[in-house]
Amino acid sequence: MKAKPDIAAQISSSFPGYERLIDHAYRSDPTFRELCDDYRKCAVALKRWQHLDGDKPSPRTEEYSELLAELAEEVKEWLDATTDDSSRLSGSER
Repeated sequence: MKAKPDIAAQISSSFPGYERLIDHAYRSDPTFRELCDDYRKCAVALKRWQHLDGDKPSPRTEEYSELLAELAEEVKEWLDATTDDSSRLSGSER
């Protein structure tokens, strides 16, 4: 099993520019941590299926590719919403 910082690092490499937010959220938000764990598990499974498939993608590889894209979108939406919330808070404190 990968250590928690490795999972956050993997997510950070997939979403450049959000590294600090990902690190903080991964440590402090159980919902975000679960989303990241799901993303990592899906990415690992996809790589395994791609390796097993060789040159011709199987339906399972296509399913995992679609699922990974959906999870990536969820992560991006979460990051954008959190960034928007932080911006609004900063703006209201001026």
